[in-house]
Amino acid sequence: MLEEKYNIDSYLRTARDKHTYFLLAASASAIAFAITQTKTFGVSWSQIPLAIAVILWGLSFYYGCKCARYTQVQHQESAYLQETEGAMNNMPETKEQIMEMISDSYRKNMSLSEVSDKLQFYCLISGGVSFLVWHVIEMVLRS
Repeated sequence: MLEEKYNIDSYLRTARDKHTYFLLAASASAIAFAITQTKTFGVSWSQIPLAIAVILWGLSFYYGCKCARYTQVQHQESAYLQETEGAMNNMPETKEQIMEMISDSYRKNMSLSEVSDKLQFYCLISGGVSFLVWHVIEMVLRS
C-alpha cells in the first residue's frame, strides 16, 4: 500500500513538472514570437500593451523557474525522508526532530511552489491578453 502511494506521488510530481516546463516553453515562445513580429517596427505609444505582454511573459518565465526550483527541493527532501526513515527508527528523539524540521521545510517549499505556479500561469495568460490588445490596436491604426 505504501509503495502504491509513492507511485501515485511520483506520477503527480511528474505531471506537475511537465506542466511547469510546458508553461516555461510557452512563455519563452511567446516572447520570441513577439520579437519576430515587431523587429521591423519603430517605437510608438501603441506598443505599450506589447511591452506589458513581454514583461508579463518574462515574469511567467521567472516564476516558472522558481516553481521548478521549489519542486526540485521538495523531491530532494522527500527522497531524503524515504531513505533515512528506516535508519532513524533506533533514535526516536532525533528522528522526531529531523522529521519535523524536514516537514516544515517541505511545507514551506510546497507553499512557495504553489504560489509560483499560480503566478506563472496568471502572468502567461495576462501577457496573452495584453498581446491581443496590442494586436487590435495595431489593426485599428493600420486601417
